[in-house]
Amino acid sequence: MPRHTYIVVSCKTPRCSGICAVKYLGVIKGRRKEEKVVAAGFRYACGLCNKSHWYEPEECRIEMFDFAPPPGWKDGCMQKAFCDKVC
Repeated sequence: MPRHTYIVVSCKTPRCSGICAVKYLGVIKGRRKEEKVVAAGFRYACGLCNKSHWYEPEECRIEMFDFAPPPGWKDGCMQKAFCDKVC
């Protein structure tokens, strides 16, 4: 069964349980081989608590779900420069 694949991070704010889908990678059939998830660190704002944190590449992971992103959903900031809001 095809799975929808995302790059995700866990919010760093204490007592926030936000799991943030930062980038949609598309539909993947089968298993995805291990690879570096992102090339550089980036700032991302949690959609649950609205706090912004810096994430290093090793703090990112790939997760697969049975659902596609909702209509109008946009990837988060995946750039080296600071970004104060979700793009």
